[in-house]
Amino acid sequence: MKNTYIYEQTHYDGIYPVYIWNFGSGSSDHLIYCNWHKEIELIYIKEGTLCLYIDEKPVTLQKGEIGIVNSNRMHYGHPSPGTFCDVTVVLFDLQQLLSVEKHMNERHLKALAHQELWFPSRIGADMPSCSAAVHILEHISRYWESRPPAYELKIKSLLFDLLFVFSSTEHFFTQEYEWGTPKSLEKKEKLMNLIQFLEIHYSEKLTISQLADAVYMSSDTFYKFITSMTGSSPVAFLNQFRLTRAAELLQNTGASVTEICFQTGFSNVSYFIRCFCNFYGCTPGRYRSPRQES
Repeated sequence: MKNTYIYEQTHYDGIYPVYIWNFGSGSSDHLIYCNWHKEIELIYIKEGTLCLYIDEKPVTLQKGEIGIVNSNRMHYGHPSPGTFCDVTVVLFDLQQLLSVEKHMNERHLKALAHQELWFPSRIGADMPSCSAAVHILEHISRYWESRPPAYELKIKSLLFDLLFVFSSTEHFFTQEYEWGTPKSLEKKEKLMNLIQFLEIHYSEKLTISQLADAVYMSSDTFYKFITSMTGSSPVAFLNQFRLTRAAELLQNTGASVTEICFQTGFSNVSYFIRCFCNFYGCTPGRYRSPRQES
C-alpha cells in the first residue's frame, strides 16, 4: 500500500520515539502532501531530486541530502518533473527526548524544544555533518523495519546520536525563524480556516466558489492561494481531503465502498475509485483488506 501524507497537524501519536516512512514517487505528481505538525521532520533523499516547499519557500534536495522541517511549518514536496524520487522520512518529537531531570537536558536540545533555535532546512552533501547523519538515519530505518526486541530504546539512542552530530557541528543551528513571515502566517491561518470548513461540509456538494467564499476570496485569488500553499489545484485539494476521510471510514467502519463514496462527497463511484487509486496506489477494497484479514 502506498504511503502518503494528508492534511493534518500531526502524523505522530507519541507512542514510539520516532515514526518512519519509506516511499517513492511512482506515477504521483506529489510525494509529500500539504501538512504541518509540531514534530521535527527529516527527509533523506535516497534517489532523485525532491522539490520541497516550506512556508511556500522552495528547497531543492538532491540524492544524498537531508531536508529538515521545523515545528509547525507548512510543507509539501514533489519530485523533479518527469523523474522518480525515493525518500525516507523520519518524524520525532523533541519533547520526548527531554529528561525529567532538568540538569540532564543539553542546552541545544532545550533551545530546540523551546523554539529558541532552529534546524537548517537543508543539509547538503558537502556539509561536514551530512555523511554521519545519513549513516544514523539508515540505521534508524533498519531498526524501524526489523523491530527487534527493545528496538524503541535503540532508535531513541540513535536520535541522540543524530542530535550530537548536529550539535557538534559549528554554526549548524540558526537563531532566526527563517521564513514564517506575517504574510505567510496569515495565509496558513486562512488554510486552517478552510480545513475547518471542510471538516464540517466535505460530504456536501461543494463548488470552488463556495470554498473561496469560506475564506473571503474571489475564485481567481483562491485558485492562486491554494496552488501556492499546497501545490495542488482547488479540485485536487478538495478530493485529497475527501479521500483521507474515505480512508478513515474504510479502516474504521463496515460501510460499503459505494456508501463511503457518497458519504465523503463524491457523486460517482467510478470516479471515486479512480481518485482513490491515484492517491493511495490501490483500490478502496485493497486498502481495507489488511484490516479484514487481521
